[in-house]
Amino acid sequence: MKRWMMLVHRYLGLTAALAALVLGLSGSLLLGPGLAASPAARPATADFDALRASLQRRYPGAGFDLYPARQAHGTLPARVRLRDGTQRLRMDMRTAGIVDADTGAEDRWELLRRLHTAFALGAAGRSATGVAGFALLLLALSGLACWWPRDWRRAWRPRRGNARLRTADWHRWAGAWLSPLLLVSALTGSTLAFPALFATAPRSSAARAPQPSPAHPDGSAAPSLNRLAALAAAAMPGGTISALRVGADPRQPIRIRVRLPGDVHPNGNSVIDIDPASGAIIRSMPYYRLGQAARVKAWFYAVHTGSTGGRPWRALMFATGLGLAALGASGVWQWAARPRRRKAHADAGECGKR
Repeated sequence: MKRWMMLVHRYLGLTAALAALVLGLSGSLLLGPGLAASPAARPATADFDALRASLQRRYPGAGFDLYPARQAHGTLPARVRLRDGTQRLRMDMRTAGIVDADTGAEDRWELLRRLHTAFALGAAGRSATGVAGFALLLLALSGLACWWPRDWRRAWRPRRGNARLRTADWHRWAGAWLSPLLLVSALTGSTLAFPALFATAPRSSAARAPQPSPAHPDGSAAPSLNRLAALAAAAMPGGTISALRVGADPRQPIRIRVRLPGDVHPNGNSVIDIDPASGAIIRSMPYYRLGQAARVKAWFYAVHTGSTGGRPWRALMFATGLGLAALGASGVWQWAARPRRRKAHADAGECGKR
């Protein structure tokens, strides 16, 4: 049985090695900045009306998202949705001016995110990462079964020999130590890649999809975003506004995303949709009214991204990503070194005959 498990582990590992390298490295790079970040304080109050006016002057007719919960050094990030793509930038909290519209760093971050979630291949890539995640889950289980020793006194004893044997020992030990974390990471990541697994109706009749309101009468002013943000804060006391979305179509509801106390999702799973014409709340959906599947998804996301458990858990997930990449590379190296070793012995035998 152990021999068959070894064969499964070897050839499944060779097949999934590139995926392990990409997913492990990209995941660690995405987690890295959070390790050095100081604990987040409650964000300062933003002047959403001034920010909107600044964006509309530069990008007339475009929709945009503001992220007040991600403030840093007196600025907050924003994303403008244009016809030919999106523009990411940072805005000054005091002057409401655009501080940095150079998207080089944001583009690199977005590429990392797309690599990790979909191999940068779109919807088809997202399914591929899910399949790869289940393969990594099987690899962790089969590797643990292959390593499991009969004699625990010899479990951590190094073997004498060449670099390949030493690498094999390191591969087995690292895999054994990381296997619990690899199982958690692979299980949460692979299931998140298939949103249909969590697609259940929320437990509320108020969850109907918001419909566009009639257009504003000619000459009417756009609703005050500051007033709508205050309305959302009153509807969900104790919450922190994490995102505010304004559509390019002025009839589209304004969506405000809120993180309430007790919500494990780093961005919050509570949503308020407001009619831009009347200022009335169309839908108010706190996270605790969501279905069980949505709450499980939020927990999976928080565990996988290291946003729950504080800096220690994030550090463990960071190390797991690096370990996954190293295990994939070392496994391929061991397999590639085997033919060279056999050929060297055969050549030595031929030389002895001569």
